[in-house]
Order: sequence, then C-alpha cells, then structure tokens
Amino acid sequence: MLPLGWALAAISDVYYIIYADDITVWSVHNDLRRQESALQEALNTADEWCRCIGLTLSTDKTLYMSVANSWGRRRLANTPIQLTLSGRPLTPAPQLRILGVAITANGSAKAWIREIKQQAHQVLHLIRRISSKAGGARTKIARLLVRAVLQPRLIYSAQFQHLTVRDWARLECINREAMRVVTGLPRCTPIPILQEEAQLNTIDELIYQRRQARELKPSFLPPAADLAAYMGNPVSLHLQYTFQRHIEEADAALPPGSLVAYTDASCADTQVVTSIVVPGHQNLCVNRMYFLRAPVPSVSAELLAIRDATKWVSAASASSSSFTIIRTDSTSAIKELRKVYNAHTFAGDIQRITAQMPGQIRIQWIPRDTISARIQADAATHSELPRTLEAPFPSDPRDRATAG
Repeated sequence: MLPLGWALAAISDVYYIIYADDITVWSVHNDLRRQESALQEALNTADEWCRCIGLTLSTDKTLYMSVANSWGRRRLANTPIQLTLSGRPLTPAPQLRILGVAITANGSAKAWIREIKQQAHQVLHLIRRISSKAGGARTKIARLLVRAVLQPRLIYSAQFQHLTVRDWARLECINREAMRVVTGLPRCTPIPILQEEAQLNTIDELIYQRRQARELKPSFLPPAADLAAYMGNPVSLHLQYTFQRHIEEADAALPPGSLVAYTDASCADTQVVTSIVVPGHQNLCVNRMYFLRAPVPSVSAELLAIRDATKWVSAASASSSSFTIIRTDSTSAIKELRKVYNAHTFAGDIQRITAQMPGQIRIQWIPRDTISARIQADAATHSELPRTLEAPFPSDPRDRATAG
C-alpha cells in the first residue's frame, strides 16, 4: 500500500490515512468545488491503483460524509458534493466510524458520549463485581483494570472529538466513578481526596500525554524515503544468519570482562542433563546430571539449567561493574521468569541469586540452532561427555502434580 500513499500525497488539498485495507481520504479546502474535485481525483487514483494489483474497491462499503456546522450545512445545500466510484454514485452517510472513532455529520460528540457512557457503565459494573470481597480481586487489580480497559476507551476517541466544556465534564464524571469503584469511597468524598486515594490521572492529563507522545513520535522514526527503500528490499532468505550477525554485533559491543553463557537441558525417564557453555571463558563447558524419582516437564529442566548457570556466573562475577548474559532457547522458561505470582520454584531461586549478584545479569531467549555455542550446549546434553553427578533432581510441587 506504500505506492498508493505516494500517489495520494501528490494530490493537492487531500489528506489520507491507510491502515491495512482501510483507506480514508478527506479535504478541508474552503472551496466546496475544489473539495469535490480533489476527493474525486483521490478516489480515481485509489481505484486505478487497486485495479493494477488485481483488487477492486467495494462501492457498497465506500461511503462519504460532509462534516459541517449549521452555517456549513447551508453552504452544502446550495453546493452539494457528489462523488462517484467506478461510475456509481456514492451514498452519503450520517455517521462514519474510522479506525474506531465515531464521526457525525454535525461534528458533535453527543452521540459518542451517550455510547461511551453505556460502555463505561458495563465495564465498571464488571470491575465492581470482581473487586468486591466475594470477587477476590484487590484494589491493585481494580486500578489496573480501569487503566487497561476503561481509560483507553475514553481517551482514544476523546482526543479526536470536538468536545465542549460540558462533554469534558461528562467524561470526567465517568472517570471519577471509576475512582470510586477502585477506592470504595462514597460520592460525598471531596474530589482531591478521591484522586489522591485512587492514584488515577484525569482524562485531560491522559489526553495531554497522548498528544505529546504523538508529536514526539516522528522524531524517533526514520525518514519516509528511507522507510520506502527498506520496504522495497526483498525478504531475506537467511533469517538465522541475520540473527546470528545481530548477536555477534551485540556481543562485540559488550564492556570488557563480560560473560555470555548458553544453557540447555535434556530429559529422559530417569535423569536430566544440564549443560552450560561459556565461549569467552576458555570455551568452558559444564555438564551436570540429575537423577529423577518421577518424570518432570521440560520447563523444569530448562529452568534448572538456567539456575546452574546463574550460580556459576554469580561465583565468577566478583566486580560490581561486570555484565553477564545467559541465553536459552526455551520460551516456557522465559515466561516463568517473567511471572510475579505463582512462579516456578527454580524461577524464584534464579531471581534471588541475580538479586544478590554484584554485577548486572540478563537472561535472553535465542532461536534454536542459530549460535554455535548454543548448538554446543545442546549437543553436550545428548553426548557421552564427562558429567558431574549431582543430588536427586530438586522437586517442585507443580512437577509432582503434573506427574500425577
């Protein structure tokens, strides 16, 4: 769709948005005839471009709307705008929804305010039910739900709507009702105390943050010409080599004295073998074997390998300025390490060890069979290399439940 964007950008007095297969064009020129000709040219350009790539614009789904106040409505009555697509006239719509934002012909946000009030009432009713003593959720969870579910719905459309002072007050009333749901305070509570106890931003503050972020975003993006050149490049057929080059460049930028360890584990019916490979430490390879009383899931073995590596680098890293990276190909182990509640016993051990280390440590995921050291660690768990015999495999209550 990028070439279509360049073609639409060449049309004067026309603005556009392309999101997936949704194309939106508009014009704000004072001359209504100029608006009509510019929009018609944009429609013809989009129609011709889609036909060149084997697509056809749907005349049933293509709608247009003139947004104006009462004075503009009188102008439109004398000079109506009529658009066609593939020779068929388009039907004007009283209301459009563009990327989730409802736009009415008079530019008012009253219809959207009524709709969002109903949605907010349903969301707050749900949060109120699960935040009660019987529901089991705590104040922290209720606040998290308000920030993740309710407030984004309010500010997403509000930042693009033409809101009056009364509309802003209605939105803030919804936000204060959410604060009461979070805190459980009555309606007679003063607003400053309510905001302090709820620890929630006002709608005006949230929208200001969104607008500031949108203004700063272009400064962090590459120029459009560079992006177009990148999009025109063929897809790489050697993704593993590309990732390997990225890892090599990242390792080369590490400070002196840093350690990079690769871990892997293999499970059998009676034993678990873990392997640690440290390429920059005299190509060290440490293998450990644990005996099993009962079968364990593979994630437990992978976490045990990471725990062994963490213990080893904790003993090797004596400086507070040292930097260590432990890499694994187990996505399940990474998910367990990210958990805050009900995490695996080995994950808790790893977090405690890393918290006591003098230097910095990072645990990363890498794809299978991309780095030679990780391939060496995988091969070591299946080979007959010398292994250190350890105590029986340390158990976790969830492992016993899985085995049972």
